[in-house]
Amino acid sequence: GEKQEETVTVDFAALQEINPDVVAWIRIPGVLEYPVVRGGDNSYYLNHTVQKTYNIAGSIFLDYRNERDFSDRKNIIYGHNMKDGSMFGGLKAYMDSEFFRKSPCIRIFRQGKWIVCPIFSCHVVQENDHSPYQAGMTKTEREAYFTAMSQQSLYDTGIKKYENEDFLTLSTCHGWGKRLVLHAIIPHEESEK
Repeated sequence: GEKQEETVTVDFAALQEINPDVVAWIRIPGVLEYPVVRGGDNSYYLNHTVQKTYNIAGSIFLDYRNERDFSDRKNIIYGHNMKDGSMFGGLKAYMDSEFFRKSPCIRIFRQGKWIVCPIFSCHVVQENDHSPYQAGMTKTEREAYFTAMSQQSLYDTGIKKYENEDFLTLSTCHGWGKRLVLHAIIPHEESEK
């Protein structure tokens, strides 16, 4: 099961030929499976597909302030909450802790490798609350952020300690004037030995 699933190949080169903005692939088994693009701003891919055609569903995209290779300490990915469950529509399942227990990780394929990112917080924020979207942070700010986001989580994810890892945040609209955010840890490669 588990191991075999990670060998599913993503034809990255072909995708990048279609669109050089493609930077990664995101997978939550049974929830979502999409290429991730990064544009020159955070609005173009709200209503354009990976093929750059106009579409209300848009694409799953990395914040334009982030590095394409996910080398930032904090990486933010946006997607629409579509009624049919497509794009980031499936993320609302994470409001239920039972669901989280079944799928506690987000998988990202970038730079030719899969990384498994454990989720440490899931919560709903007001649209005007910018705390989840803070960019470049010092170590002290990252620790404070980890604590603040963990405390706001709808349930305890079991991840207690911040060990200087990087962050991944998934963000989608949730009802009027609100957003659902999922925060995960991007483990450092060297810890995978």
